[in-house]
Amino acid sequence: MKIGLFFGTFDPPHLGHFEIVKKLINTKNFEEIWIVLSPLSPFKQNNLITSFHHRTVMLQKTFLDLNNVKICDVELKLSQPNYTIETLNYLQKSFLNYKYSIILGSDNFNKIHLWKDSQKIIKKFPLFVYPRKDHPLNNKLIKLNSIASLVHMKTIPISSSTIRSKIYSTDISNQLMPAVKDYILKNKLYI
Repeated sequence: MKIGLFFGTFDPPHLGHFEIVKKLINTKNFEEIWIVLSPLSPFKQNNLITSFHHRTVMLQKTFLDLNNVKICDVELKLSQPNYTIETLNYLQKSFLNYKYSIILGSDNFNKIHLWKDSQKIIKKFPLFVYPRKDHPLNNKLIKLNSIASLVHMKTIPISSSTIRSKIYSTDISNQLMPAVKDYILKNKLYI
């Protein structure tokens, strides 16, 4: 089975995430996309992050209507901070007949050299890179990685950090699923 892995903190998940997954699930590249929720990214160890439970519920509400999309909590079983290579190694041992690809934004692609065992990841796993605002693709990295594919879509000008900072002061209804916005307000997240 061909699985696309979309890693992230998703704090909160927004319509940009939804559009990326919706576009990719409709290609022939994947039979399923797993949204891999990270309890603690090595690059966000000093950040305040909403509980894993709240982020899981918001992801379920975001992707409820997309078939072949699963919310994956595998990183809860692994040591923290969570390194992509360790998650990939665990998944490969757990599901022997699955083939994994990584879905990531151009911002993360441009700094993939900072990831633990990045060369192993680059050589072993196909990468599907979507554009992020203010993060043009590093063409040198694309040339080095023959298994990187560009996802041709418009840049989506939505970010979780902007939503967190403006949800109570600005109308951001066009950036979140209504159920996610309601959940944030009901639970007083990001105050």
